[in-house]
Parts: sequence; C-alpha cells; structure tokens
Amino acid sequence: MDATRGDWSSDPFVTVVTPSFVDDTISPPGKHVVHLFGGHAPYTLREGDWPSRRDDFAKNVLRVVDEHAPGFSEGIIGMQVLAPPDIEAIIGSPHGHIFHGELQVDQLFFARPAPHYADYRSPIRGLYQCGASAHPGGGVGARGRTQRGPRDPQGPAADEPSAGPPQAQGSLPRREGAEAPRVHQLA
Repeated sequence: MDATRGDWSSDPFVTVVTPSFVDDTISPPGKHVVHLFGGHAPYTLREGDWPSRRDDFAKNVLRVVDEHAPGFSEGIIGMQVLAPPDIEAIIGSPHGHIFHGELQVDQLFFARPAPHYADYRSPIRGLYQCGASAHPGGGVGARGRTQRGPRDPQGPAADEPSAGPPQAQGSLPRREGAEAPRVHQLA
C-alpha cells in the first residue's frame, strides 16, 4: 500500500535467494552471494529521489531480514542496491518492473505473453519463448524445467500445436481459426 502513495513498504516482504549454494565459484571460499528482493517500491518517490534515499531503502530491507536472521546485516562485505530506475536502465524493463508486466489474472496462464502463446511457441517458426515475460511468468522458477525445445529440428509452425514442446500444465492449445493475438503493452 505504501508504494501506491509514492514510498516503499515500511514493512516489506523480502525474498532471499542464495545462488552460491548451487555455484560456489561466484563467491569467495566460505562466503555467499545473497540476493534480497525487498518488496514493492515505486519508480518515482513522493519525497526525494532514489540517489538520495537508496541507503534508507537498503536499511529498511535489512531491518526486516535481521528480524528473522539476527546479525545478517553485520556479515555483509559488499552490497549493490538496485532501485526501479536502475533496473529499467540495466534491462530496459519499463519502470524497473522485474516481472515484465503485472502478475495478474489477465496476464497469466494461457494469456502470457498473449492468448494462444502460453505453451512457449511464438508466431515465428521454431522460436520458443522462455522468461519473465513468457508463461508461466516471472518469479515462478519453472521456465527452464518445462521448456524442452522443439521435437522437429526445423521447429514447428505456430499453427502446429501438436508439433511443439509438451503442453505446460494450465496452457491451452491454439484453437483452429483463432485470430492472431494482439500486442499488449505491459507497463
């Protein structure tokens, strides 16, 4: 609710991801890389700007982590804080939206990225989509596991649903005679 008023959440949810548990080559021996997703924050702040308030934002997120893992912030040896304008500048996602659009009913399941293309196919023969903008959506973690690639080395045409990869659970095959999907702006 705070983000709708131009501020970050005073009590954010924090998602903790530690990729160095899987790949110990990305951190010094005995240390870890930890990513903290610190909840929703607006692109434009009501008071001040991101360069002047970035440290306060980080302290707020670390306060929440320290409540659940006492002493966590004391062990940090380096840190990079990315605000929505930073994410937009780095990956080109409008307003720094890490999920490439809202994760809401009209943009999920059979409608992500557009109706009739939620099984990784695209209108381009042999091109399959996988990532935050595609089915099943960002933050789900199942994209690589469910996308197995085309069975035909030349790739099936978009209108050949049985020739593509296995249907992901919850996706619908393209209906015969269905019109091409419209492009939706996800901002």
